[in-house]
Amino acid sequence: MRGKKILISVCRWSGAQALNELLRTAVALASGYRGHQVEVVLLGEGVLTAVKPHKDGWMRYYRAARAYPVPIHVQKESLERLGLKPEDLAIEVKLASQEELLELGRRAELQLNL
Repeated sequence: MRGKKILISVCRWSGAQALNELLRTAVALASGYRGHQVEVVLLGEGVLTAVKPHKDGWMRYYRAARAYPVPIHVQKESLERLGLKPEDLAIEVKLASQEELLELGRRAELQLNL
């Protein structure tokens, strides 16, 4: 059996460990027995998840996410609304418009909202 196309979306920030938990979840789904195709979307306050965390430990999950690969998309409008630029983020992201994010949602077989 092949893996599913899974979209993980984060629309609110949930603290200093948020990036660590998000990346760990994405890697677990991508590296499991079926090897799901995982993509991550950060929108609204969820964009703050990608700001460099104060705690260490997230970098190993980020390297693993890049190895599988797990693309991380950020809604352009949310980034601008928060007064941030892509270089303000701790991780490499793909900027996406609302329409592009809707298309990602349509293609996904499963969606996980954090």
